[in-house]
Amino acid sequence: MAVDRFERQRSVSGETRRAIMTQLLKRGPASAADLGDLLAISAAAVRRHLDGLLAEGLAETCDPH
Repeated sequence: MAVDRFERQRSVSGETRRAIMTQLLKRGPASAADLGDLLAISAAAVRRHLDGLLAEGLAETCDPH
C-alpha cells in the first residue's frame, strides 16, 4: 500500500509541475501567487514545484518589471 500512495503522490506532483510549465509557456513569466490562483493551489506549493523545475534546468528566474 505504501508504494501505491508514494506513486500516486509522484503522479500528482508530476501533473502539477506539468500544469505550471504549461501556464509559463502560455503566459510567460508569472509570480507564484498568480500561478497558484490559476491552478487553485497555494503560492507556497507553486514555489516548491518551481524550485524543482529550477533545479532540473526546466525554468529560470527573471526580474519583475
